Amino acid sequence: MFSFIDRLFTLDNLLLYGALLLAFTIHEFAHAWVTDKLGDPTPRYLKRLTLNPLRHIDLLGLLALIIFRVGWGKPVPINHYYYKNPKRDLLLTSVAGVSANLALALIATLLLIIVNRLPFLNLFYLQQFLVYVGIYSIVLMLFNLLPLPPLDGFKAFLLIFIPRPFRYLEDQQMNFYGILILIVMLYTGFISGYIGFGVELFTTFLYAIGAL
Repeated sequence: MFSFIDRLFTLDNLLLYGALLLAFTIHEFAHAWVTDKLGDPTPRYLKRLTLNPLRHIDLLGLLALIIFRVGWGKPVPINHYYYKNPKRDLLLTSVAGVSANLALALIATLLLIIVNRLPFLNLFYLQQFLVYVGIYSIVLMLFNLLPLPPLDGFKAFLLIFIPRPFRYLEDQQMNFYGILILIVMLYTGFISGYIGFGVELFTTFLYAIGAL
């Protein structure tokens, strides 16, 4: 039992958990910040307009993260009735999370390049953390781009291609079936293959620019 717990909380795993928490926090904060700027005060009232990861943690998602290295954050509640242009503004809010994760991955890459060029310093653990931040930001971005409810990719797909998308976005039964499909896709290895391909491309990019 104790050896299992020890394996969960190695320094390498702690760096990985920290990178994932940062990626989740930035993702959810981006949703909250954009919807707030577009006139929806819901996240502000619920104290979600913050970079404090404790406000964005889902306990079950955190437990899954520690044990299985696959977790999730607490979705930011929004109210599109506050928007001046509901379809456009909801689309901007929906893509905010994945856009923030892409930006975070690029920032981590830039910092990694800088750290690698610092002379006479051994910053291995910082380098490892930045690599994890970049990779898991890409993982979170790719996962949320899947066009399945309740993910951001599904919302963006409806808002771009469906004339009256709001009734589908508010359909809880559709979200339930979407989660079932996600579970099947995880079990069959489709999602791991899709995300693995994206991570491989990102890692190749890191090697190509000399970040690794």
